Amino acid sequence: MIQALYRAPLNSADSDSFPSLPLHHEVLNSWTTFSPGGDPAAENPINMLASITPGFDDNELSSLYAALSSKFPGDRLGITHFLADGNFSAYSYERFHEDIYSDPDANSRLDKLRQKWQQDTHDNLIPLLEQTGNWGYYFPMYRDFNESHCTTILDLEYGEIAEHGLVLRDFLDNIVNYQGGPMMRAYESDQVSDYENNHNWFYDLVGGCCNSEFFPVPRKKRGLSRAFVFLLAAHEP
Repeated sequence: MIQALYRAPLNSADSDSFPSLPLHHEVLNSWTTFSPGGDPAAENPINMLASITPGFDDNELSSLYAALSSKFPGDRLGITHFLADGNFSAYSYERFHEDIYSDPDANSRLDKLRQKWQQDTHDNLIPLLEQTGNWGYYFPMYRDFNESHCTTILDLEYGEIAEHGLVLRDFLDNIVNYQGGPMMRAYESDQVSDYENNHNWFYDLVGGCCNSEFFPVPRKKRGLSRAFVFLLAAHEP
């Protein structure tokens, strides 16, 4: 499992082009002793990662994708998440972008979160993956469960990309149960159909339990939870 790493050069100040840049700085400052341009022999997670992953650039955390591709050229690597994720996008942007945290309208804030999430995915992730030969990706739009967070949580339903005739299991088969053919690389552009008839009684039951007095998790804390996307690596014999 790995957090989605979007391109956000640490020596840049352009958070409009790189919406995840403030998050990267906050995480590094809060959870590590790493500082850009610091002692490469200092003990911290970033220096450790650089020491075991040739090609990893500590100024550009998303260089991890190309570095892993080069280190494991015989492996098939894949990443998938929903483009309308309202959980990880809140974690990534809500506290750092004034136009979001100062907006009093909840629906408007959610729209802005999703816009930045989709900008980061299309501009600061997909091009990095396509520069490699063994990263696949699968980005459906929306599922009406758990704030559309994580494509593989609970089950594999409602993860289709109808415009390409794909379901989530197709992607998992392409990465894990490889039967030949190129890496699957697909994203959904339809902004309407996934919001229609996109949940079932089981989702309602689980969602109701999670929001009940037995699982009292405030929205703020859910947004600050460890939010992961699904990373798959299947070694070819």
